[in-house]
Amino acid sequence: MSLRRIVAGVLMGLGLLGAEVRAESVVLRDASGRFLTVAPDGLIQAGPKIPGEQETFELSTHGDRITLKDSQGRRLSPRPADRRLAVWVETAQAMPSAVELVALPEHRTALRVAGTNQFVRFAPPGKPEPKSADAQPKPTDTETVEVFLIHQTPEGVRDVLTSLLQKLADKELKGEKYDKTRRKKKEKFVTLPAPTLNDPKRQKRHRVYATHEISRVQAELAGPLTIDIAQMPYLRRYGQTDSRLLLFLVQADVPAKGRVYYKVPSLLDISTSYRARTALAVTGQVPEVQSADDLKRRPPELLQLDIKLLSLDLGNDLLQTAHKPIRDLINKELRRRRDKIGEKANKSIRKALAKLPSLGIEEEPATKKPVDKKADKEPADKEQVDKA
Repeated sequence: MSLRRIVAGVLMGLGLLGAEVRAESVVLRDASGRFLTVAPDGLIQAGPKIPGEQETFELSTHGDRITLKDSQGRRLSPRPADRRLAVWVETAQAMPSAVELVALPEHRTALRVAGTNQFVRFAPPGKPEPKSADAQPKPTDTETVEVFLIHQTPEGVRDVLTSLLQKLADKELKGEKYDKTRRKKKEKFVTLPAPTLNDPKRQKRHRVYATHEISRVQAELAGPLTIDIAQMPYLRRYGQTDSRLLLFLVQADVPAKGRVYYKVPSLLDISTSYRARTALAVTGQVPEVQSADDLKRRPPELLQLDIKLLSLDLGNDLLQTAHKPIRDLINKELRRRRDKIGEKANKSIRKALAKLPSLGIEEEPATKKPVDKKADKEPADKEQVDKA
């Protein structure tokens, strides 16, 4: 190890002596609503809409500065070339750059490289760096994040909520049948020259093909749903006690049966029974806001809905050659019903949460809110940051 690294390490250690060091588990959400995660190459980039172990970081405060580490204990540092946050590699730079938290309006936070007026960037690779002539540029959307302390909801609470959702789904979907017939007209035209004396460039469209597609899909449950709450983290904004967020990922395995009819005149005429399994994944959030002495829970907000047809078995073995058009037909019907499915799922989750008064999470004392001391010394520059 070179003498420069040894001296720099000693000076950094001396600078941290006597400073309060507190390590906390945090997650960072970018402006697109996705949580930052560690890519295979060590770069920090946008990940899923609900955080897991890979999206959880350890934040330690050292006076006015912070240290971030990933789930494997690796130090994170801005890269000198593009100021993008990445896992620090000893051979890449002499010492990791220190970072300061800068509080902004609307619960946003920027990470500033200590001793500079530059902010850490979270933009996708290859995106041009914003140009600014200001002495202290304003952080852009690609340079701000939301910082949350993360807790895991007790397993017993998730079990209770899963049981409530199972009962609600069984009750609301029992005996419900779906039957939809659609007709679609397909036409094909060709444009040919049709000149006249007055208009030598005149063209005319001619219909060369026309057909009517008829499809009918009937469906009902073929058994009970299997529901599982895969993830349910509980977040509290860093430095605040009056704003919390409950995230959830609910997965369901839906067995169905019914009949499908599909006809294209002169080409195809299919009618058969079927059995299918569909996977449903609902990602959402429940904001909680402190009002006086009460914690008010707002209605759930749907963030993402994924629907996938897992399996399809036809009742007529002779129609296996028509398996693909029938599968495509059912997938189209699922996509058309996407909004309705999302509304029903969100309604069931809201009813289940209403019967769950407490999450069984012990609250920790509020973390000291990050203060931009540099901005206090430079009022004009602070005003620019606040307007960002």
